[in-house]
Amino acid sequence: MYTPSGVIIDVLPRVLGSGEISLDVDAQISSFKVNTNGLVGSPTLILRQLTTTVGLKDGDVMLLGGLQDTQSSESKSGYSFLPASWSASTDGRHQTDLVLVVSARILED
Repeated sequence: MYTPSGVIIDVLPRVLGSGEISLDVDAQISSFKVNTNGLVGSPTLILRQLTTTVGLKDGDVMLLGGLQDTQSSESKSGYSFLPASWSASTDGRHQTDLVLVVSARILED
C-alpha cells in the first residue's frame, strides 16, 4: 500500500457572502523512519498535522505555522579489522519548518 509523505497541504475555500471566506486547512509534514523493533522492511510513518477552519474577510492575510520536522543521520566508514579511531563518522541534520501565508481574495465573475 502506498502512503504519501512529505509536505502535504489541502485548502478548501468557501465564500459565505458579504465578503467573508471560510477556509478549511489541512497541512502535514511526514516522513518515514526505519523501524528496528517491528517487521523487517516495515518503516514507521512520523506525522505532524495541523487541521483548522478559519474565517477571513476579502483582502485579509493569514499566517499559520508551528509544524516542524527534524531528521538526523549518522554513518561510519572504515574497515572492521582496523582500530575504531581510524574510521570516519558523519553526522547530519535536516530541519523543515512549515509556515503557510494565505491571502484571501474574492474574484468577481
